[in-house]
Amino acid sequence: MINLELEKFLIRLYSTPTGAEAYINRKKIGQTPVDFTVTNTTLDYIIELRKDLYKTVVDTVIFQKNPMLRMNMSLVPCGRIFIPVNLSGVNMYLDGMPVENYLYYDEVKGMIDQMDFGDYMVRMEKQYHHPFETTVSLTESLPEKIIIPSFDKLESVLTLLNGSADVEGQIIGVGAIIRYFSIAANDKSPVTITYGDYQITAKAKGFLLFRENVKVFSQEPQTIHLRLIRPDQKKAIRRSLLFPGVGQIYSLQHYKGGILAVVMTAGMSWAYNSWNNYSPELDRYDEYNKNYMNATTINDMNKYRVLANDSRDKLNSYRIQLLSAMEVSVVTYVLNLVDITWLYPYKQSSNSLSLYYNGMESGDLVSIHYFWEF
Repeated sequence: MINLELEKFLIRLYSTPTGAEAYINRKKIGQTPVDFTVTNTTLDYIIELRKDLYKTVVDTVIFQKNPMLRMNMSLVPCGRIFIPVNLSGVNMYLDGMPVENYLYYDEVKGMIDQMDFGDYMVRMEKQYHHPFETTVSLTESLPEKIIIPSFDKLESVLTLLNGSADVEGQIIGVGAIIRYFSIAANDKSPVTITYGDYQITAKAKGFLLFRENVKVFSQEPQTIHLRLIRPDQKKAIRRSLLFPGVGQIYSLQHYKGGILAVVMTAGMSWAYNSWNNYSPELDRYDEYNKNYMNATTINDMNKYRVLANDSRDKLNSYRIQLLSAMEVSVVTYVLNLVDITWLYPYKQSSNSLSLYYNGMESGDLVSIHYFWEF
């Protein structure tokens, strides 16, 4: 038997400083100093040394006759920049160059590595925000720098244009009130506000609540007309026809509308309960009368007569309750319609009677002017 053994060669790696991680053909073999056995000298071997805060060194080894190859590599110190925040939607530049062009930029770790010592201008741009800029100095004594950017939103101007009543309101952002405002009648108020989505609400006595959604994503000024309107009587009547008090609440008579709605609800509940008691009691009364008429003994007759009389008394009580409840409900409903039709708020009357002499030969002309203002 013939034993064939491949001739072995050795790569011995050193680094200054020691402790660099060694890779050969992208396979980690350990920390320097380290030995690596080679069995095929026809191949090229790519050697890579990595050490934290030092420039990575890459070299290619080609074997010849020498069975051992000693390599001593010097590592140069370097710096790095950390940005430990989510940079989604942010464009970042380093000395005017997009950071994505840097070979050692790791977006997941938020790190730019293998940087020469020196000063760098960092700029970050985010839509609808002022750009963030800062200068970073990397030195051998301070090789690492952490940047936590802050982005201020761009601003625009809203002009709140008011109508014929003094209003108070608020500007609401994402789940929070951004600003309160108060504007006199026929006045306007400019408001500086950052970019975003907002809801503007305004109220005035005797007017429906004004509500409008506004998108502020332009430096062009916007004008918001606070068009407050009074409740419409026809709409109020239609609501009161559906249920008492609803029209009053719509027309901003909350106290009156609440009372009407509560009384109507109580009346209807009372009527419903009375009917639920009356109907089965009526069946029992009929049953007692039937048993009384069919009784064959004096005891049965007396028994069912007493039961029928008690049941009749209960029926009379439930009937009175039912009629009273229906009366309360009907009266409430009618009062509700009378109130919303003839006692509607915000209806102001102004009677003007004018007499004048026109000087015509045909005689005096009397003119009577009458008008009703809503």
